[in-house]
Amino acid sequence: MYLWQKDQLSEEELVFIAQSPQTYNLEALTTLGLFYAYGRYGYKQSADEATYILNQAMAKKHAQAFYVYAHLVGEAFFKGEVDWTKSVAYLKKSAELGFDLAMTALGEYYLIGKGVKKSYRDGEKWLLKARNASSIPGLMILEKHYRELGYTDKANELLNVIKTYKSIEPIHIS
Repeated sequence: MYLWQKDQLSEEELVFIAQSPQTYNLEALTTLGLFYAYGRYGYKQSADEATYILNQAMAKKHAQAFYVYAHLVGEAFFKGEVDWTKSVAYLKKSAELGFDLAMTALGEYYLIGKGVKKSYRDGEKWLLKARNASSIPGLMILEKHYRELGYTDKANELLNVIKTYKSIEPIHIS
């Protein structure tokens, strides 16, 4: 679990995060950006400050920061409106940097056409590339789609892939 995914943080972790603008620990910096985005742990809620901090991590090509920012711009509270196009652009950057959770999210966006033209082919590409248990729900949708089209071999192939993934709890940013 990443620091920015934790619901409860120790005092030591909070100090570590507070020092991230000086230490440039990118995971801690990303977490600090979320603190500002949501107004947590005594940090005043500020989309501008969150964006500024996340931009520092993104400037260092930190894939997790791109992923987090992609989710934030997909929330109306953050900038006053949802921007799926921007969300997709940041997810793509994170996925291209190799972050598996971004690959999963991007694959799911393609399956439902969120911010992109609906494409089962592109959805499958990203979901399979992710190679993680978080992609199981999207792969199940894809397996059902292939079965409905009569592509039994392709559907069975996806089921076999799904069986290789360890079941884990879905990961949420909040």
